[in-house]
Amino acid sequence: MFILAVTLLTAPCNSHPQYALQPVISYGSVAHAGAVYRASAHLRFRLVEKTPALIPSVDPGLLDHVQGHYIIARRVAQSSTGTVQATGNTAAQARVRLRQAIERMTSDSQNELLREEHVYESVTENGAAQSQGPQYGFPGGPDARETCAQ
Repeated sequence: MFILAVTLLTAPCNSHPQYALQPVISYGSVAHAGAVYRASAHLRFRLVEKTPALIPSVDPGLLDHVQGHYIIARRVAQSSTGTVQATGNTAAQARVRLRQAIERMTSDSQNELLREEHVYESVTENGAAQSQGPQYGFPGGPDARETCAQ
């Protein structure tokens, strides 16, 4: 869910909400396949807002910029969904390797999110050039008249 705090006081400004990807395993199994055990699980990611956006105005460009962060995080989470598999000589070893594979996928997906966010910030100049976003596959909108980087 997209959450935005608009403050009308002279509170800290942060137009860069931070999201974390939390793994959600909806199905898991271990099967004996010949000489090895194969563990598999269906994996998706849930977005967790670590740091909310705090903006001092209702500038449409700034609001679109903050919404863009959520859209990018959602895209990365959705593109990281799939089935994960691992093998081992025992069922326990296959489960451990599956857990390690899920941890690696979580780390890789989080790193991808951070990379996408960095490029988004560069392309849109922290919202000041928000209209440039669509040219690079990012969310757009009017250019922000007010920006705050944190």
